[in-house]
Amino acid sequence: MDLEHMSEKDRGFATNEVKCLSRCNHPHIVRCVDSVEKSGRLLIVMEYADGGDLYKQIKARVASMKYFREHEVAFIFLQLCLALDHIHSNKMMHRDLKTANILLTTTGLVKLGDFGFSRQYEDSLSNAVGSTFCGTPYYLSPELWHRQPYSKKSEMWALGVVLYEVMALKRPFSGKNMDELITNICHGRRADLPPRYSEELCGICNRLLSVDPNMRPTIQELFQEPFIHTNLETLKRSVEK
Repeated sequence: MDLEHMSEKDRGFATNEVKCLSRCNHPHIVRCVDSVEKSGRLLIVMEYADGGDLYKQIKARVASMKYFREHEVAFIFLQLCLALDHIHSNKMMHRDLKTANILLTTTGLVKLGDFGFSRQYEDSLSNAVGSTFCGTPYYLSPELWHRQPYSKKSEMWALGVVLYEVMALKRPFSGKNMDELITNICHGRRADLPPRYSEELCGICNRLLSVDPNMRPTIQELFQEPFIHTNLETLKRSVEK
């Protein structure tokens, strides 16, 4: 990255990503191998994910008219949950969770990347990380459009958007313009999930996309769900093989 020709804001994103990734050591988070700043350039050596990103994978599924099977959805979702649990446990927030930032390997692993917007917070801010407005519009929760602070509940909303996108092969909220998109998000106006998936999986997605942030489960509450617990054990067995 050419730091000299980047804005101060973009330089902050670049250096912040290195700092956040250096604190994360998890199989479902892209690893920062090394970073060097030399002659006005920041060189970041990242772990290579040879399967592309989830956004492109979804586009490929749309082109082939082939939905993900339920166990595939579950495995993608669970790996994201494990990554977010690690981030939140380290008092961090990703703040830009979207399918384009979720990388894949050809062996089936999911790795969360792009920590440019991430922030670490103190115990006094355990439920919120300031009022900085960031992220991608399609993934921003209703409370963020009302200019409330970004919180773990906002992150759970974004996780719900990603889950919906994997299940339906399209984003839950859209609009002819930005105003319509915001209105639909704030009122929870979206199409139902495909009936091909179980009530348990659809229920989890619907709760994550609750307009009321207090109705959204935390990562730890998700792990208590029978559907999640069962599939988590299956995931662990497949990874061990």
